[in-house]
Amino acid sequence: MAPSVVAGAPEVQLRRALPRERVTHPTGAPHDQRIPRSCALLVHGSTRPPGTGGRDHDMGTDIIRIREQLKTFIRDSFFAEGFADEDSFLGTGIIDSLGVLQLVSFVESRFGLKVSDADLVPENFDSVARLAQYVESKKRAA
Repeated sequence: MAPSVVAGAPEVQLRRALPRERVTHPTGAPHDQRIPRSCALLVHGSTRPPGTGGRDHDMGTDIIRIREQLKTFIRDSFFAEGFADEDSFLGTGIIDSLGVLQLVSFVESRFGLKVSDADLVPENFDSVARLAQYVESKKRAA
């Protein structure tokens, strides 16, 4: 197959010249291939991945981002590795009671929420999955 030419430049040179980024499917699932950022405008109508802007964005994408931010904080602050989203913080020893206070402080500052004393229950703060659900529901209510 002959290389395609854009404005006199072979495709190989074009690939090196254009920044690349991971492009996602409209459902939020990543594609296995990478395409030039400029082509994303043609494919998706935007260079931003689908569901990342406006008030009508996909809540499933939000909760995934929230989980990733929480896991990064926990790994960096408590040196925990290899834990699942559903693992109990206190039950598995990932975080102790003082660590929960650090976690509350992080959630309040990072996500702009006010955590009330009534919200400090295991149903909200005992795993990444539960905490992400709590954060997402509080953000949605705001």
